[in-house]
Amino acid sequence: MDQSPGLEIRALRDSDLGGVHELVHDASAIYPLPITPSVEELERIFARRGVDWGASFGAFLDGRLVAVIMTAVDPWPAAHTGAYGVLTAVRKGAQDRGVLSALFDWLKIALERREVTHMQIEALVDDPRARTAYERLGFDGERHLFCFDLPGLSRPQRFIEELSFEVHEGPLALAAQESRGSLWSSFWSLTPAWASSNLTVARTQGLVIFEAAWQGELAGYAALEPDGCELMQLAVREDMRRRGIGTELIRACQQRAWRPTLTVASVDDRDDLGVTICFLRSLGAKLTAVQIEMVLERIY
Repeated sequence: MDQSPGLEIRALRDSDLGGVHELVHDASAIYPLPITPSVEELERIFARRGVDWGASFGAFLDGRLVAVIMTAVDPWPAAHTGAYGVLTAVRKGAQDRGVLSALFDWLKIALERREVTHMQIEALVDDPRARTAYERLGFDGERHLFCFDLPGLSRPQRFIEELSFEVHEGPLALAAQESRGSLWSSFWSLTPAWASSNLTVARTQGLVIFEAAWQGELAGYAALEPDGCELMQLAVREDMRRRGIGTELIRACQQRAWRPTLTVASVDDRDDLGVTICFLRSLGAKLTAVQIEMVLERIY
């Protein structure tokens, strides 16, 4: 592995969190992190996304941390084990020194030992430099993912006699997901991105689940991370749509979160031909970013 003189690559430890946080605030490229987090917020993001410190690497130039790739490892469908690049950051002034390639050389060794076969990352569509860097590493674009801010609903609340809600919080929300998650998944029109996958939802502290019933029959659900005001999942049974159920689930989430504006991240426009995006836009959602999901089909 060719490296710049003075460049050291090593696996990171949770004790490196402070250094990673400092780097994030002085980075020229961050793929993708929609906020400038505090140390505590960054720690929560890493926990929710499933960061594996043993598969996360830092590049040190003359002893100073100049680049990181934070990686999660989870089971994928079809008996694959997959990795996800939660965060890649390169310090200003450290670009074009081969640090990203060096990080991936070490990461591939770690993933091969874990029998990881695939890896995915997300890059901003309007950041061609990031996309090109990943393409050079063998990643191919898979799908576009749209991110929104959804302000408090302006349309008045409708009284729908047939509609009722059940709310699960904390451990009860996780228990509900474990017992009924497969049923909820049958309502999906879209496959969630990693940031809102079932495994990510299960790792979310303070998780709140709203279940909507139509005349006593389960019709839809929403998963909310209230501290970050993130709408992680929303689905309504196909034969129950166009009755206002999705709108009222969103309203319930906005009332439970600490502020009415919700973050909706990584919405696919392909599987349902943009229906979900049109629904969100009809409620006043504002586009904040477009990402491209990129996949490395073979680690080794």
